[in-house]
Amino acid sequence: MAELAVLSASVKAIVHGPLDKVISLVNKEFSLIYGFKKDLEKLRGSLVMIQAFLRDAERRPVGEEAVKLWLQKLEGVAYDADDVLDEMNYKILQHKVKLQKKVESKEAYEFGHQFHIRDVDAYSAAGAVFSHSIARSRETDSVSVDPNVLGRDNDKSDLVKTLMRSRDEVVSVIPIVGMGGLGKTTLARLIYNDERIKNYFDARIWVCVSENFDVTKLFAMMLESLTQSHVEVQGREAIVKNLQKAIGVGRYLLILDDVWNDKADKWGDFKRSMEGINTTKGNSIVVTTRSEQVASIVATLPQHFLRKLSEEDCLSILKARAFPGGEAPRELDTIGKKIAAKCQGLPLAANLVGGILRNKGKSEWMLILNEGLSQVNGDENGSSILQILKLSFDHLPTPAAKKCFAYWSIFNKDFNLKKEQVVQLWMAEGFLYSNQGSDVMEKTGIKIFHLLLQNC
Repeated sequence: MAELAVLSASVKAIVHGPLDKVISLVNKEFSLIYGFKKDLEKLRGSLVMIQAFLRDAERRPVGEEAVKLWLQKLEGVAYDADDVLDEMNYKILQHKVKLQKKVESKEAYEFGHQFHIRDVDAYSAAGAVFSHSIARSRETDSVSVDPNVLGRDNDKSDLVKTLMRSRDEVVSVIPIVGMGGLGKTTLARLIYNDERIKNYFDARIWVCVSENFDVTKLFAMMLESLTQSHVEVQGREAIVKNLQKAIGVGRYLLILDDVWNDKADKWGDFKRSMEGINTTKGNSIVVTTRSEQVASIVATLPQHFLRKLSEEDCLSILKARAFPGGEAPRELDTIGKKIAAKCQGLPLAANLVGGILRNKGKSEWMLILNEGLSQVNGDENGSSILQILKLSFDHLPTPAAKKCFAYWSIFNKDFNLKKEQVVQLWMAEGFLYSNQGSDVMEKTGIKIFHLLLQNC
């Protein structure tokens, strides 16, 4: 479902590229186009039809499986069209050079039949699936500042007291459990940076685990967290020995953020090594997870279930995000309460909607409430947050920004890239096209990067 929530908007962004190219080609007036200009016109019609299909898809429920299949098919058609048009542009340039050297026109005619324009048929691709339908997160760290944290004081206080309580176990494990968007990572970060925790534990370690629970890799990440240097050695034994030296004999706190592993044998292997690395009593591990099954496997202490925020807290977050450094107009109070109720007690949702409404007036707030959030309901399966995530995507200001955002889907979860690399990749893909040169494109890319960062 998370994939489908942005798939429609992603394909919509992809289509802009080939559509611009085919319009440019149709409008070019030279003999090379003769003989297949009608095919280009048909291709343009197909791409325009894809856009119409996508507008229709955006009105369908994000969890519908048939819509997912439909959009995936259209995505393939859009990429096929882009490939054909890139090849065509290249061949046009090549043959223009040959024509300047007085190559016979027969070769120009044959050129028109080298391409597979007729294979790019959006009508049949979209129509076939349409007739059938009649369908995880970023890497975290311990130092990020979490703005507008509300409603978590009691959770933090309870967990800090639990972690500082004397016990006979060498390693105690307490899971923080809750659905996506509740603020599990934020709470773990608050605990990690609490002064009482800093004074109580001799070492603190933060690791974002995500879906790949590779025990040796986890030990290497822990060692990097402690030493602030890249781990060169690859063998588990060497890594564990170095980790043992880095931790020492004092108490440690380990945060394992975003754990998905539900294999008890893998967890047992990891925990037994941790008990041998440091045998001092009173070490603690905090695990954040969405899965109660995962929590039941790792827990040695009672699980901490994170509750939803009150509507009042959601409203406060929404206002703080929408009007940073200022007071929200009173005329927005009633609308704001209704929008806050749609956030379903999820701080992530409140932050996202607040970002969309940043410095907007009453009419924009009403539009988001009555149209953007109209299908959001109080379920527990995560579709509410997906609707809001899609709403945030839809309100990115330009097609270029949507393309740049959608581009991230090709990378694995938790993949690291520097800002400069990201902008260069966007430029190479043609997302930042400008006839004013690479400097302007780079500046545009940096603006989009910070815009996307602001909307996170």
